[in-house]
Amino acid sequence: MLNNCIIKKGLVITGDLVVNGTIYILKSKNSLEKLEENEEYEEISGTHHNLTIEGDLLLCQYLEGCDLTVHGSTTTLSQFYL
Repeated sequence: MLNNCIIKKGLVITGDLVVNGTIYILKSKNSLEKLEENEEYEEISGTHHNLTIEGDLLLCQYLEGCDLTVHGSTTTLSQFYL
């Protein structure tokens, strides 16, 4: 289990993704800087089977090659585009 996480490269989940917080899809570096002022985030990438995050997940969509693929189900409290 991980706490707050950030995706700056590709992340593939072959099973299920559970985020016990919010998924933030970031459209600019400015959005990232605003969120990083209040919290620390652990960078995550690569391939995982099932993944549970006990906090928020940031997806830096403005970066080339930064994407999230989930082959199973995704469960989260909420999702925001910033």
